Amino acid sequence: MVKRKTKYPFPGSTAKADDQPASGKMLKLVKNELKEEIGLVRSELKGEISHVRTSMQGSINSLDTRLSHVEVELKDLKGEVREVKKIVHQNSRNISEIKIMVHKTNLLVEEQNANSQIVLDGLQAVWQRQDRMEGLC
Repeated sequence: MVKRKTKYPFPGSTAKADDQPASGKMLKLVKNELKEEIGLVRSELKGEISHVRTSMQGSINSLDTRLSHVEVELKDLKGEVREVKKIVHQNSRNISEIKIMVHKTNLLVEEQNANSQIVLDGLQAVWQRQDRMEGLC
């Protein structure tokens, strides 16, 4: 009997799985498994992307709401600024009127001083005349 050297050991031998050749069916099964895993990963990614989009949309809606509130507050502030400007303008007018009154009062005081000076000059003339008349007597 001739002993044949076989490349593949017989069942029950101590050969390793790595030493076994892959059949076409095995390759097809591995290929199908990889396709399924890729499909699963794609599905998970789509779910995550959908979750992120939903999350982002919620954040965008929240930001839009906040922005609307800020716009309303800005309009209110603009209204308040207009009111403050109106009050400042009124106060400025009142101050101008007070300045006018102060100038008029100063004018009246000066006029009174001038009149008083005329009266004092007249009285002084009378006193001098009286002194002269008393000196003659």
